[in-house]
Amino acid sequence: MQGWFRLEVNGQDTRVEGVDAGLSLGRYLRERGLIPDWVPGLANSGPLVLMADADAGGLLTYRSVDGARLKMPQLAGRSVLTPDFLSQAFPDHPVSKSLARLPCMEATVLGRSNLAALLWEAYYRRDLRAVGQLEEQFDGWISRSADYYSLRAAGLQVLSVAARRRQEAGQMEAHWEEISEAWLVNRFGERFRGLDEIHYVDPAKRRYYRPLTLFECQTLRRQYTEAVTVSGISPGIGDRDCCISLDGVVELRQIVEREEGYWEIGGAAPLTQVAERLAESLPVLSEAIVNQDFRPARNLISMGGFLTSAPSFGGLVPALMALDAIVRLQAVDRSERDVPVSAFLEFPARPEIREGEFIRSVLVPDFSQETIKRRGARRRLCRGYRISRRAAYHPGRIDAVFAVELTDQNIISDAWLAYSGVLDRPGRARRTEQKLEGKPWGEDTIVNALDTLTNDMASRELNRPEMNADYLGQMATTLFQRFFYEHREPRTGWQPLSMTDELLAEKSPFIDTVTGG
Repeated sequence: MQGWFRLEVNGQDTRVEGVDAGLSLGRYLRERGLIPDWVPGLANSGPLVLMADADAGGLLTYRSVDGARLKMPQLAGRSVLTPDFLSQAFPDHPVSKSLARLPCMEATVLGRSNLAALLWEAYYRRDLRAVGQLEEQFDGWISRSADYYSLRAAGLQVLSVAARRRQEAGQMEAHWEEISEAWLVNRFGERFRGLDEIHYVDPAKRRYYRPLTLFECQTLRRQYTEAVTVSGISPGIGDRDCCISLDGVVELRQIVEREEGYWEIGGAAPLTQVAERLAESLPVLSEAIVNQDFRPARNLISMGGFLTSAPSFGGLVPALMALDAIVRLQAVDRSERDVPVSAFLEFPARPEIREGEFIRSVLVPDFSQETIKRRGARRRLCRGYRISRRAAYHPGRIDAVFAVELTDQNIISDAWLAYSGVLDRPGRARRTEQKLEGKPWGEDTIVNALDTLTNDMASRELNRPEMNADYLGQMATTLFQRFFYEHREPRTGWQPLSMTDELLAEKSPFIDTVTGG
């Protein structure tokens, strides 16, 4: 064990010695005058910084991360950059120029710094192509003191430059400008080289381990039976006497398409990487992740850490339920068992995870035509919906994800109706699903199932006791009716009932929208 570790701050190798295991990166940087001051609990988030990490393809990129949530031992061997440093060191960069032209996009010093971090990350995103993705980059963070229209204009301008330069380069990976060449490629190479192993003990004798293999992880877990297994920004880091991090185990950060017809998502894979990797194959899952939290948090939260926290709100759990996902758990003796997501979160505030187990991976069927055919169906319809008081992330929303599989005769062979924010925990309307199965996909079937759906919603304790139970039940049935009418004719595909997509021009590319090119 050692009482120190190293990280890189603004390009400078820094030795960190004798810090509390629970000290946040935000406080560490604030004490050294590297970021604006802030009061925890009085802001949308803590100070945002940029961290070198891997994208879904394993290539180097920048991730904006919430410095208030990231603990210092997690930074061992990593490289972080502060927005103010980048703007001063590279004044001719498109992001710096945009910020200089629009200095009043945010009223507070911390707010301006955080907006800068989000713009820097957006500029180097290889997957960012359309206007709707810009909404996702900032949505959930924007405060009441931000000038949204100026922010959007700056974002479109910056990203149009990035898109044009990528287009001129001919390859996404070839586009490494200014700071990328100085701080990433020359230092580490084009691919992210992974994390370092660390065995750290703080002055209070709290231990933090980050092994690099699953075998080493299991060895530590047998040696320290009182240790808690963590990944991403799981609770426990700095609060428990011994933590074993899964973040350095490459095997647990992978997202692999298996020949058996399913995706295996490692338990330590960050949500952002999952959304990027599965955006085309499983768009419902990707959209649910985007709406789960704001981006700097998703860059840190792992799939396993998220499920272990027993989430009660958001669309990610209903999406996993509707996608028939399975949680694969591994014990200290390396034995494994599979639990459907619905059963894994069967009990409120306590996932179905035994002493000594951790989430090794999440298995999600790929729902290709061959996979659907093997399940005895011809077509699968699936879509998620949410109700919120505002477009940005808000914990009071209702989320629902529905899926049906239809035979050649347009008969419902299987159905999934999953909700969160209505009941005491995310769950499926089981009796309604059973009533739908074996019936034709038609209006009469849906109408006849509504009473059963209402009873399903009333069968457990409501999650929002301050809200009217009848209202929640009505919202649950209304969303399901909307799902049917948008997919009323399955052979013609999904038909939206609003002009939102058209008005926001979500799929318009930046280079066409901004430059007219």
